[in-house]
Amino acid sequence: MRRVVALVSGGVESLALLERMARDLHLPVQIVPCPTVRERDGLALSSRNAFLSPEDRLRAPAIHQALVDARRLARRRGARPREVAVALRRRLERVPGARVDYAVVADPETLEEAATFRGPTRALAAVRLGRTRLIDNLEITP
Repeated sequence: MRRVVALVSGGVESLALLERMARDLHLPVQIVPCPTVRERDGLALSSRNAFLSPEDRLRAPAIHQALVDARRLARRRGARPREVAVALRRRLERVPGARVDYAVVADPETLEEAATFRGPTRALAAVRLGRTRLIDNLEITP
């Protein structure tokens, strides 16, 4: 079997798609997930970062911080995924100039919104700063 390493920054969505595609098409590859590599300020490394204006680059780390805040909220007793997703969206909407495409708490394999925190979940976000669309995610283990 040929081994393919998936180096997809911020890309649990892309990883899930690649894994499904390889499985469905019976491709002789093994997808090996890797952790997201981040800048010192938390921004996920991505070729898209080069398209950020200097002002948007300063705002971009707020996406990761919002995900960290969502994880903290999810760890509170009685927290529900939908409530955490709403709080995540509100936090992202407060970033100056940000346009939120999505902010959800989902199953990392199916990408369906999570109903509970019983299984593996991830906070997922896609945010546009200027003309640049940034995606990021963070594991949630309450």
